[in-house]
Amino acid sequence: EEQDPRKCINEGKDVSLCSIDFFRKVRDTCNDTFTTFWTCLDNAREGEMSFNYCKEERKAFELCAKNKMNLERPEPGYFSMVRIHESKRPIPSDPFRIGSLERHPPKLDVPDPPSLSQANEYPEAKIGMKFGHRKPWMFEAKLWD
Repeated sequence: EEQDPRKCINEGKDVSLCSIDFFRKVRDTCNDTFTTFWTCLDNAREGEMSFNYCKEERKAFELCAKNKMNLERPEPGYFSMVRIHESKRPIPSDPFRIGSLERHPPKLDVPDPPSLSQANEYPEAKIGMKFGHRKPWMFEAKLWD
């Protein structure tokens, strides 16, 4: 908003301290269930880190957080809801201004893609296909004698 990160350093420190304090409380109260939950996520199939594979571990951790830390999991979509941020700092003069576009204008000189008439000017692709055309040798080659 204000294009000066120094103005919100103290708020950033508060957020960092809050997250450190939260994970210390988790470590002190629900360390076992949290460890099994993140280990399950970390070892999920094909590196997806999906909650679908760790429902039992997630339920155990949420139950521990609810009983020992008095934390309930919010309803789905809670963190994607629109909220108004309360701040002591003044509202910027134009909140819809994007400062990065003023300093670095976007490059709009993108060339047009080649037309089909220009396709023959390009060399044949060494790997894959040129503009989606199949290579005859891929399909008509004799695989067995």
